[in-house]
Amino acid sequence: MAGSRVRALRERLRERNPFPEGSATIGLWLIVAGVTAYLFLAISGRALGSNRYSALAVLWVLAFTAAPGFFQPLEQEIARAVAARRARRAAIARAISCSSGWKKPGAAVNAMTHSTASALYFSLPRT
Repeated sequence: MAGSRVRALRERLRERNPFPEGSATIGLWLIVAGVTAYLFLAISGRALGSNRYSALAVLWVLAFTAAPGFFQPLEQEIARAVAARRARRAAIARAISCSSGWKKPGAAVNAMTHSTASALYFSLPRT
């Protein structure tokens, strides 16, 4: 009796949930990442002392401010290219090699991974 009420409540919540599937899981792991980062910094600050901790703190700030600013545009361009190619059912390796700007190494990677990437990511027949 109680089990059927719980199932019915879950179904109603799923129907009314405005977020995509998996949003709660991502939110939970973001909280876990934040708590563990805080614990790391707190423990490091106590263990290293102020002089050595200041170097770690600068590295931490650079890693979490400068790195996303550098990689976010690259990630966005790759995601856009992959989405466009996926809409046309093309291979992912070609999008990565074109967006990287490395034509010769990209061509080698494309030649080696084209059939595998097609089979793994897009369920296309291997060529």
